[in-house]
Amino acid sequence: MESHKRSADVAGMNGEGGPDYKSARMPDRFESCDHRLRDRIMRLVSGGRVRTEDVDDKALDLLKSLKVDDAVNVIDQFERAVHGGNVKNKSAYLAGVATRHKHFGHGPKLPKEVQQRLEQLYRSGKLRDSQIFDGKVLEAIYDMEPSLALRVIENFEGKDLEDARNINALFMATIKITKEQIARERSYGMPPPPHGYRDPLPPPPHHHGITPPPPHGITPPPYGMPPPSYSPPPPYSAPPPPPYGAPSPYVPPMMHAPPPVAAAAPTPAPMRRNYGSEQATLGVRIDELHNLSPHAPFVPGAVAMALQRAWDSGNRLVSLLDEGSWKALTEMESQHGQQVVNEVVEAMNNQQIRNSNAFLISVAKKFLTGSASTPPAGSYGGSSGSGGNYGGSSGGNYGGGGGGGGGGSYGSGGAGGQKGVPALNRLHGVLGQRAQDLLVQHSHVLRDSHFDEVVVSQLQKLPEHEALEVLAEVGRHELVGVKNIPAYIMGIINRYKRGGSRPSY
Repeated sequence: MESHKRSADVAGMNGEGGPDYKSARMPDRFESCDHRLRDRIMRLVSGGRVRTEDVDDKALDLLKSLKVDDAVNVIDQFERAVHGGNVKNKSAYLAGVATRHKHFGHGPKLPKEVQQRLEQLYRSGKLRDSQIFDGKVLEAIYDMEPSLALRVIENFEGKDLEDARNINALFMATIKITKEQIARERSYGMPPPPHGYRDPLPPPPHHHGITPPPPHGITPPPYGMPPPSYSPPPPYSAPPPPPYGAPSPYVPPMMHAPPPVAAAAPTPAPMRRNYGSEQATLGVRIDELHNLSPHAPFVPGAVAMALQRAWDSGNRLVSLLDEGSWKALTEMESQHGQQVVNEVVEAMNNQQIRNSNAFLISVAKKFLTGSASTPPAGSYGGSSGSGGNYGGSSGGNYGGGGGGGGGGSYGSGGAGGQKGVPALNRLHGVLGQRAQDLLVQHSHVLRDSHFDEVVVSQLQKLPEHEALEVLAEVGRHELVGVKNIPAYIMGIINRYKRGGSRPSY
């Protein structure tokens, strides 16, 4: 009869008759660990509170991905928690400790809400497990106020991280962009009220109770929080100046005119009127408004007032406008500009749009185009060869190519065009203008050659509003760390074509 007794070696007994945990308690999967980590796990198991099954494959892989000393520290922390009696799911707890140590163990201890938000970022799948913030980024997060850190993380999560080659450089750039965004918002009286217009109130404490009187003939603005710093020079009491004759106080320092239109005959008066006096008369807080864009003084007073009313009612449109949108508002008649602003504000309040600038241009184009036969002087009408204008060719249509989007005159490069062959001149209308704006915005890295035949042909195949969103997304990203910019743009285009996730701005 066959004996079922085990030998001492099989039973795991050492020479003194005691259990040999090295052979009896350790499955083969632990053999691949560093001997120091394996010995530490054996001591953990020998204590009797943890079984080998609690150190499952997921936790073991995470431990092996750490430096040995870090992995041992994780086991130490896990053991203390187990002895405290508060651990119910030991496998999950150990994996969580190891994951946090992998992602954040090399940096300072972050505030709880910031730490949890970063962990949520990883759980969402936006960041791969292998994409780890370096110590410099974690130090930068630690140095920020928690509210600012949370907003930076929120903005970072909204970016296209799928093709990001250097998440650390991208995160540092996001910090800079977020701080600039907050500065713009504060310059326009941040924070906006939760609802409704403000009733006249005493000046807030930060004004120390001192509010200079408004200039002669100007009533205090009804939406005044903070009260406007009335410091305009004497020309405010004078009649509105003629076009291009506005006094310098209305023009912010370093302001420059929009890029000249290639192949367009010079026009002596392209309808760029400075509305600073009119804006102030209507009660617009021009000291705030004119800090937002060089184009702001040229927006008709009623349109500027519509933007301010929206802001004072809690809508952030005025702080989100890019240069293309500002420029469009300067080129519309007052009633049309008000109509456009009101429509965009309503869509934003109803959460119907993702990209306010792309939507604004799509609404405004019917007013910017004008009549194909008699376009107004200086407008974004359809003048021939006006690659730098919103109107483009093809009878003033937006999107170029007679609205065909990638066909017709754009087909010389084949179905997808040729890589490396510049084709920016094939983008007309608002798409062409937005691409030109990007070249100015990212002049230190972006070149017209990056918009080659492949990129341009694929942009034209998208619906116009999606193509505008692609360009807006490119504009919001830091391109310094991108090695192949055309491929990067194509990655965003392909995501839109697949119906993938879209950032929410």
